[in-house]
Amino acid sequence: MECIILAGGLGTRLQETIGSLPKCMAPVNGEPFLHYLLEYLGKEGCTSIILSLGYKNEVIREWLSERDFAFKIRWVIEKDPLGTGGGIALAMKEVTEADVIVMNGDTLFQVPLTELMDFHLGQKAETTLALKHLTNFDRYGTVSLTGDGYVKSFHEKQLSHSGEINGGVYV
Repeated sequence: MECIILAGGLGTRLQETIGSLPKCMAPVNGEPFLHYLLEYLGKEGCTSIILSLGYKNEVIREWLSERDFAFKIRWVIEKDPLGTGGGIALAMKEVTEADVIVMNGDTLFQVPLTELMDFHLGQKAETTLALKHLTNFDRYGTVSLTGDGYVKSFHEKQLSHSGEINGGVYV
C-alpha cells in the first residue's frame, strides 16, 4: 500500500508552542509527531511513503536521514505553499499505484487502512474520506452527507451539537 503524508504547512497556530519547527516535528513524548504517523503507517501495511514537504523541509529530511524504516520513504518539496490539493497533486506525480492513502501530517486518526482501501475499491469511488462522528464541538468544520453516503457539503467551524468531521485520511 502506498501512502502520502501532507507535511508542507507553516503551522502558524502552533508557533507559540513549537517555535519555528514544522508542525509534524512538534515533540510528543520525546519524539516528533511524524514518528507516530510513520509508526502507524508501518503497522497498517504501508510499503511506500511519500511526504509532501514545504516549510522547513530540511529539518524533516535531516530527521528522516538519521533513521531506518521498514518501508520505502521519499519526498517531494513544495517550492511555494500549495495547500492541501497542491500538495496532493505534487506527491501524486511520484506514486506507482492507482489508489493511495493520503493523510494530513498534523493529525493521527487511526483508522484500519486496509479496510478503508477495501471499502474504497468495493465502492469504485473516486475519493473516500475517513470521517469521525463527534458531539458538542466547535474546533472543527463538519461534513454533510447524502443518505447514501456521498459528501454533500463542507461547513466551516462553528458550535455543533453533533456531526461528522473530516479525519484527514483519504483514498
